[in-house]
Amino acid sequence: MANQDNFKEKENTLNLKAEIRKYSSKWYYFVLGVLICLFSAFLYLRYATWQYDISTELLIRDDKKGPDMGGATSAFADLDIFKSHQNIDNEIEVLKSRSLLRRVFAGMPQLKATIFVEGNIKTSEAYGTTAPISIKVIELDSTAYKLKEPLSLKIVNKNQFEIKREDDSTKIYSFGQTIYMPFGVFVINKTASKLNNVGLDLSIVFRD
Repeated sequence: MANQDNFKEKENTLNLKAEIRKYSSKWYYFVLGVLICLFSAFLYLRYATWQYDISTELLIRDDKKGPDMGGATSAFADLDIFKSHQNIDNEIEVLKSRSLLRRVFAGMPQLKATIFVEGNIKTSEAYGTTAPISIKVIELDSTAYKLKEPLSLKIVNKNQFEIKREDDSTKIYSFGQTIYMPFGVFVINKTASKLNNVGLDLSIVFRD
């Protein structure tokens, strides 16, 4: 009986070695699969659109106190039984109001123009330190938000850029120069981007 068990154990060991030998002879397929996965991950990270999760906390102080009920109010103060939430609801509505959003939008003129960098594979939005240019909007007409196509721009050299107009004509401007268009007035400046932006194609979309 013991000899039979040893024979089965030896047979299983031989089968395991045979299986390993069978797959190890195709080792290059495994290496190729790993390389393909790494290359696919690189492409995804390179061209995927970034997403950000932003959160914040607000402390709303309710300075208004209810009627004095003597010791009863103080006794249940920790339980918030008599505390009114009306002030909190009012503040929430203020934060959601359109008037506040308009004030924020008016105080941040950079939000009125979105910059896109045209690449060989995809067009990506650029903002902050990643944007090769910044736009200072002085005045915009309502027609700026209804342009059929984005405003096309190409950086010619370190000091100048070219804008393609609606009639397909082009004109060269200098960075920092005030640009007058039928739909508005704005200024385009260089940023501190360390990339070689000469010859870079950009497009600008104005937001209402």
